Amino acid sequence: MNEIIPNGTQVLVFYQPTGHKYQNPNEGKFIKGTIISSKESEDLSYHGSPWYVQIYTILGEDGKEYEATHNSNLVGAYLFRTPEEQVDRIKYAIQDNHNKIDDINKENEMLTVALNSLQLLTESLNTAIVSSETSGYAKTLKK
Repeated sequence: MNEIIPNGTQVLVFYQPTGHKYQNPNEGKFIKGTIISSKESEDLSYHGSPWYVQIYTILGEDGKEYEATHNSNLVGAYLFRTPEEQVDRIKYAIQDNHNKIDDINKENEMLTVALNSLQLLTESLNTAIVSSETSGYAKTLKK
């Protein structure tokens, strides 16, 4: 089991109900809160080795208590992260987006080269067709 996060830790609580449309926890919609207690879950394994997670009770700045698990909503509809973890996740998402943009730009460069080659080929073919039609027309006029 992971290390237990101590009571008094400031966290960000995200709502993400199981079975509903996925809400990206990187979007910034969260409730600030403080961990006030934690407990071990019941056995979450369906078979085989027992599997437990820590369930935390968090007092939100709105005065409500939330039961949440750390980093994913394994039990219930809430998950939480520390502000530092959320900053790291957002930085990772930004870097991932930059990587995707770089990959798309590389693909676009290859597609542009292919397009330019095909356009040159098409222009060359069109010129050859016009040239052969023109010379055929000229031969017809000389007869």
